[in-house]
Amino acid sequence: DHVAHISSGGSSGASPLTAHLGTLRDAIGMLNLRLKAIADYVRASQAGTIPKDHNLLRQCASLCDRLPSSRTDTFNTEFLNEYNDALLVAHLAALTKSAGHLNDVVDKFNTSFDRHR
Repeated sequence: DHVAHISSGGSSGASPLTAHLGTLRDAIGMLNLRLKAIADYVRASQAGTIPKDHNLLRQCASLCDRLPSSRTDTFNTEFLNEYNDALLVAHLAALTKSAGHLNDVVDKFNTSFDRHR
């Protein structure tokens, strides 16, 4: 629906989906920065360049234990299903956008053909 709206409108102005995707991108970027900070702390602690804070290391371990395991068959199956669904949506969006462009070309052709009658 969003791609069809952009295609028929001719402009890619801000929409709720665009704003939502921007917010998700920013949240993922912030999560990535925080995870890098935790990983850097653990590496530095293992290397001995900073003193070990066992309370903080226990909190890091607890955080890691709360994350779902990515090495299970169930996770792999669900991940592949989600990935395939995302690919399908991307292909359908491209197809919808192409159909919108084709419709614009047909409309222009019909307009020019009607003038020559």
